[in-house]
Amino acid sequence: MLQTLYDNFADSLSEKMNDISSMISSELTAPL
Repeated sequence: MLQTLYDNFADSLSEKMNDISSMISSELTAPL
């Protein structure tokens, strides 16, 4: 039970981190 909750939380967290890092990299590479 707790393991499943933790796995779901870790998955969603890593997805958010991927989204944020891709947003940041696109902002950095976008021409000013």
